[in-house]
Amino acid sequence: MKKYFCLFIGLTFLSTGLFAQGLKLNFNAGGIQAAEGEFGIGLAIEPGFQLNEHVAFYLRGEVVSFTRELDTEQELTDVELDASVIGSVSGVMHVYLSAGKVRPFIGIGAGYYLPGEFKIETVTEVSIQNPTAETRYSETISPDPAFGYFPRAGLEIGMFIFILDYHIVDDSRAEYTTLRVEDVNGTTTSRVPVVTDFKNSYLAFKIGLTIGGNK
Repeated sequence: MKKYFCLFIGLTFLSTGLFAQGLKLNFNAGGIQAAEGEFGIGLAIEPGFQLNEHVAFYLRGEVVSFTRELDTEQELTDVELDASVIGSVSGVMHVYLSAGKVRPFIGIGAGYYLPGEFKIETVTEVSIQNPTAETRYSETISPDPAFGYFPRAGLEIGMFIFILDYHIVDDSRAEYTTLRVEDVNGTTTSRVPVVTDFKNSYLAFKIGLTIGGNK
């Protein structure tokens, strides 16, 4: 989490300097729905430059958190995941469809996504004939960084901004271990490595404030 906090602090100072020169700044936060997972939350800061009343460019930093879903080929093993954090830095372009105080827009962005470490726990029944006992094994994994892009639509009403975007992000590969039962009684077991691609894509709906720009 420290690297994501430093990212936001750096972007905040950068955006303050840019805004002092008459540019633009968006803060927004809201809900996340993972493509394969559960609901979560997200927070973003977007310093930008309003080229004219119809086009704007932004440098966007975001942190989102949600719990993923994961399927495993090990029939006797269930996998439980903690909520994971994904930080990202991307460039965004907005095209405004009208001028004035109420301005709908569409946009496109692309950037680099950094999944944070999270815990994974495998739960295995240790007896096949009498599945009353189980073993749990926890470990911390670090998925690989990934590239992604997102289409965006939204609405600016005065100082308020509403944003809907879908982040299409490459999968991240990570390795963990799972328990393998060697006999029908479950008395002989071993841990085997599993290489898995974790899904990073998500849908985001956020509400925030927009300051500055040529309105």
